[in-house]
Amino acid sequence: MKYDNHGFTLIELVVVIAIMGILAGVAAISTSIIPASRAKSCASRINASLDRCRTGCLTHGENTYMTLSVNSDGKIEVAYYESADASNPDPADKAVLSSGGVTVTGGGTALTASSAPIKIAFDRSSGALKEPVKKTDYTLTVAGGGRPYTIHIVGATGSHEISQEACDENGQ
Repeated sequence: MKYDNHGFTLIELVVVIAIMGILAGVAAISTSIIPASRAKSCASRINASLDRCRTGCLTHGENTYMTLSVNSDGKIEVAYYESADASNPDPADKAVLSSGGVTVTGGGTALTASSAPIKIAFDRSSGALKEPVKKTDYTLTVAGGGRPYTIHIVGATGSHEISQEACDENGQ
């Protein structure tokens, strides 16, 4: 006997739908992982820039500082000024820290393309935080993909570290 089947069985359809569901779940997870990894990378780069700035302030002098800003493309940038003065406003080094999808908040104020850059400087004699707030602890928050990272700077010593904040169910 010869059977002439021209359709799918119910089991075949269920298997295909299950595979499509698994692929959709993997795609949804991967879309939140990419911005979160950008935020982590940006926080690490800001932390490294803080190290460089603090070391530069201790070795090069009082006019060494860094700024964090957002350019017109929404990218986070750091500029490093070494022995800068009013006659030499050009940065010694400038770098893009994030390609987008990341927000930086300094001292409770979000950094935007229209806001003033965050200026960070350290005291040459003690290494303590000089700007933006003298000898008061300062916090930078880097967020993306629902995962915020906090860089806490101890004002009295200038030491700093990154920690990941816990998020609620809304990712905040």
